[in-house]
Amino acid sequence: MGVALSLCAVAQDNAGVPYALSFVQDTSGRFDALPAMHSFAFGEHGGHWVFVSGRTNGFHGFTPPGSNFSRGSANQHIVVFQPLGKPGQNVWTMAIANLSIATLAKDHLLSANTNTTQDGEDLVVVGGYGQSSAGPRQTYPAVSRIHLPTVIAAVKSNDTSLASSAIKTSQDERMRVTGGELRKLDDGFFYLVFGHDFNGVYLMPNETQTYTNEVRRFRLAEGPGGAPTVVDYSVWTHPEEFHRRDLNVEHVLLPNGALALSAYGGVFTPPTLPNGDVNPNGDMPYTKPILISSSGATIETGYEQKMSQYTCANIRLWDRRDSTMYTAFLGGLSRYTYNRTTRQFELAPKQGTPGQPGFLDGVPWIDTVTSLVRNSNGSYREHAHHEAPLPGYIGSNGKFVLHPSVRKAGPSGVKHDLIDLRAIRRPTQIGWLVGGIQSPVEQNANDSSVAMKQVYRVYLWPLGVPYW
Repeated sequence: MGVALSLCAVAQDNAGVPYALSFVQDTSGRFDALPAMHSFAFGEHGGHWVFVSGRTNGFHGFTPPGSNFSRGSANQHIVVFQPLGKPGQNVWTMAIANLSIATLAKDHLLSANTNTTQDGEDLVVVGGYGQSSAGPRQTYPAVSRIHLPTVIAAVKSNDTSLASSAIKTSQDERMRVTGGELRKLDDGFFYLVFGHDFNGVYLMPNETQTYTNEVRRFRLAEGPGGAPTVVDYSVWTHPEEFHRRDLNVEHVLLPNGALALSAYGGVFTPPTLPNGDVNPNGDMPYTKPILISSSGATIETGYEQKMSQYTCANIRLWDRRDSTMYTAFLGGLSRYTYNRTTRQFELAPKQGTPGQPGFLDGVPWIDTVTSLVRNSNGSYREHAHHEAPLPGYIGSNGKFVLHPSVRKAGPSGVKHDLIDLRAIRRPTQIGWLVGGIQSPVEQNANDSSVAMKQVYRVYLWPLGVPYW
């Protein structure tokens, strides 16, 4: 057995944030028929949600050896859902296998941890990892554009020909990435942030893994047959801090109102140092935020994020009065835990050997909500919402979906699902927490996690802030 690291307590920021959050399970019946999924690609149009790719089981699993990421547990359907529709009449599905599209496109859309974003009426899906129709598990060199209005109409009418016409896929080795994030800025460029190329069976001798160590910047043009074609391609590289996957990358507003991206967390730090020595902090999450704009990427060396360094549902709020950006992370996996009695962050212990009794990997599942605050002067602080823990160890690989009424509130300049905090004057349902992985315990090495079936309404309560 290894030696446990001593717990390190870090005082919580007592300044707080000007809002509270609460979570209530939706028992309206509207979500009863929605399949349980995680790690999916998501788009929305005309009051409908669209899910494609992802997984229907829990955490990737370790037993029996070689069973993880099997094709049988992939989400094998396009799922169209109407959240405000009539219960029992608001879910439609169509099997990917029934589409008249290329095999590469089918395998690509049955993968998980794709890099995805919505671009107008299109859902753009890049890469992803999964078991192919031929058997091997791989990362896919593919980029797809899915026209949401067409695919919604097709799935609702069970028209496989129409659905096939809505999906355009091309092959590109530069898009062979999984576990990164894809976003678009107002400069017209897509940013494929970090990730890796993983092939073979996870934790088996035949696996290979190569991190991109890059931000890949490009535009998409329309190629032959309407297939998306990568143009104006360039990369930014950093061999240490860009060596990340399974992180959060989201739009933020800068104090001058400009739109940018911020990358938070990600795993795993290398097991060895550049000189070959053992890294005492190896196989741990990254902690420094990275700010990405059209002019480049900046590593925020002055702050280390304590909580929720693994992909999880998150909420982003902008205070236009004092130019402060808030990003609330909903659970997931974390290097620190939060002690609600002492109101301190505590370094999660790491000890032992995987698969042996008493093993702790140092990155447990958490039920804590934290807000990472970026002040107008560029400084950071972190606040734990001790008043509202999540109803379980949930949030990882899930999605916060904004309520339509909240998206319409506030000035037109607030977009990309950023909430205008000053536009919310009373307790308000701001959206839903949908999908993700649910674990029964903090340290889960026995494959007992599941894809979360419950859907939670998320409420925001403004606290002591004058609104005008």
